[in-house]
Amino acid sequence: MGDFASKVLDALDDERVADKIRRITASPSLRQRMPSQSSRAYSRENEELKKRYDELKQRYLLLENEKDDIMMKYSSAENKSSVIEKELYTVKAENSSLEDELHTLRTENDSLKAEQARLKERIAVTEKYARGIAEKYEAAEKYYDMYCRLSDEIHGTLSRVLSCESPMLFVVSGSQRGSIEGLWDTIGYSYGKYSDEELNILKEIFDFFFELYNSFTNTYERLDTAPGDSFDSKLHSRISGNVNGTISYVFLRGYRNISTGNIEKRSMIII
Repeated sequence: MGDFASKVLDALDDERVADKIRRITASPSLRQRMPSQSSRAYSRENEELKKRYDELKQRYLLLENEKDDIMMKYSSAENKSSVIEKELYTVKAENSSLEDELHTLRTENDSLKAEQARLKERIAVTEKYARGIAEKYEAAEKYYDMYCRLSDEIHGTLSRVLSCESPMLFVVSGSQRGSIEGLWDTIGYSYGKYSDEELNILKEIFDFFFELYNSFTNTYERLDTAPGDSFDSKLHSRISGNVNGTISYVFLRGYRNISTGNIEKRSMIII
């Protein structure tokens, strides 16, 4: 036995034997038949890797589900966006229509404001006219009575100029521009046709209505014609006397338009 052991030890010292032993122990088949501590560690690592793989796979499936949910939400959002765009287009069209309508209403409002301003101006003139008539009404009654005492012939001549139905109608009819002109023409061309008293009454009535009308409109002014003035055919109309010379009598003073300066009626005079 001792010799065997001694021989074994001597054999192990032999480099060829040692190399053979190293090759045998390094053989894969031997490692499979005799698991080493390293292979057991590898097995544990493999188990851990498998477990990690399962966890990652589960996580992947969860992420896939989340992706599907996100895609569904994205598709729903796209549909909602399309609906919103259509609604926005409709709202823009309605807004454009409303802006056009607003522009029209503003234009109409500006027109109404302008019309309102014109009406206010007319109302102010009318109110001033009415106040003037009220103030003049008492004096008008006196001239109305004077006019009503004149002859039927005069009333007939002035039937389209002055009303004898009531003091109010008398004032309203006589304070018009056409009535001023008609009354002046009737008086101016009636020299010698009616009595001096009748003509003087008519001239007083004309003066009253001329002042009344002019107090509302400030349109006319009387010509400053007086005896002793030299005759001027642009300002005077001769009813008797010499062709040229000095004015001896002013039968009826004429008047001019203040704005234009035009002579509306020349003074009726005698030279």
